[in-house]
Amino acid sequence: MSMRLFRGGSLTCFLGLSAGVVFVLVGDIAHAGPADQVRIRATICEIDGDGTRRVVANPTLVVPMNEWAVFEDGGTVTLPASHTLPSIPVELADEARLERESKEAANWVTNERQLVVPAQPESFTKRDFGLITKFRPRETAGGDLVIDCTIEETRFLGLVNRSNPIVVERPRLGSKSKEITLTENARPEGRFAKQTREIQFVPDGDGHSPERVSESMTPEEMRENLPEITVDLSAERILREKANPKTKPDFENPAVYLTVKVIEVTGEPGPPVPFDSQQSVFSEREFPVWFRSLSQQKGIDLLSAPSVLTYPGQAATVEVVREFIYPTEYDPPEIDRGEKRDEPGSFAATPATPVVFETVNTGVVIEFLPRLRSDGRIELSMEPRVTEFDRFLNLGNPIVKIDPTRLKKNGDVIVTENRMEMPQFLHRGLKTTASIADGQTIVLGGLIREDIQTVEDKVPVLGDLPLVGSLARSESELLVVRHLYFAIGAQLVEGTKNP
Repeated sequence: MSMRLFRGGSLTCFLGLSAGVVFVLVGDIAHAGPADQVRIRATICEIDGDGTRRVVANPTLVVPMNEWAVFEDGGTVTLPASHTLPSIPVELADEARLERESKEAANWVTNERQLVVPAQPESFTKRDFGLITKFRPRETAGGDLVIDCTIEETRFLGLVNRSNPIVVERPRLGSKSKEITLTENARPEGRFAKQTREIQFVPDGDGHSPERVSESMTPEEMRENLPEITVDLSAERILREKANPKTKPDFENPAVYLTVKVIEVTGEPGPPVPFDSQQSVFSEREFPVWFRSLSQQKGIDLLSAPSVLTYPGQAATVEVVREFIYPTEYDPPEIDRGEKRDEPGSFAATPATPVVFETVNTGVVIEFLPRLRSDGRIELSMEPRVTEFDRFLNLGNPIVKIDPTRLKKNGDVIVTENRMEMPQFLHRGLKTTASIADGQTIVLGGLIREDIQTVEDKVPVLGDLPLVGSLARSESELLVVRHLYFAIGAQLVEGTKNP
């Protein structure tokens, strides 16, 4: 059974919002009867304060009528939830003070090893951030197509140190006493900015016009950190076809055989030409021809082609991943209190020690839930998701040994850097449901990853010479944009057991 894309008149509507959200809808609006799903293509961009326009994603989706499809481009960061008390030398406890007032019952603890141990993270919490864009097509009582759009953006602005320094005062000849900071007592916290928009594209006399539904933002001082967002959106109805008993399988207990081709396209930020066509659903005969033609083009890579067998109503998962193990809990630094602490080779303190670990699968994970419709079509709930490691954030503070009698900065000795590394992950994914016939393949995706590569250009021989060789070498940065698509096929086969 084939699906027919309806072609109608096109329109363009433009909406500009303060603090930077702009939507453009380009779609087919002529009427040709009811449709049970809609093909949506979007180009989501961010525009920075200097006018730089960056394409975030080119999602291609098939969305059921009256249901939401979700695109996510964000990440997860682990941040401190609580901190230990700082520790200072016992000799300085009577004269030390907090530079700013504190509401804490206890301000610090003391040690006998002349150590300054700043506050250290004691427990951690995870925080999600990024851009979540949702689309929902629906029909009015008159049969007009309406697209609801929701944008939620939480931007991670980095770490900010909420510190309350511990200081002591030392007299100086002929002048006022000198204030010396024992420790900044820094406590890193995440800084975020958030904005949301809800927009409806509703029909009017000439076509569709955007209508603002609701709006919320962070305080005024945060707005400059939020980029302008533009969404170019096209929507096309896929006509509902009548139920056909002949399309139903002629065997009992059918299973669903799912095949996935993960395709990466290297090129410009805009939609790749092979995926910018009007077709997202291919028949059993059309897809091999299309894929063979695609494979012959430059910049096209087939990353993997996994498959899985499941039954209607049973969830299935396809994974092409690598395990990433990292600590989630640390024991705090320990100060040596032994009697032989002054012997050569003894350690004044040991750094924070990881004690609990967690595993995150980085790579591609696709979750499926197939159902068999009464008209013989296969309804697939799909959630492809890509997780990548981005970077480590050091949340620890170094431990320093000082001479309490001098308190000279250049006399301090770093006992341990006490690094507490927590990873930051990036997530990109789609979540939608589509109905296809037995043997058909649907193409979804448009997830984008940007890599900056350093390219070195040098004159042979001369570029390798010491000193003068630098004059014969040059380096430049190259932006490489990778688009990720998923070709998902479904076929009914005879089941070998009861599901």
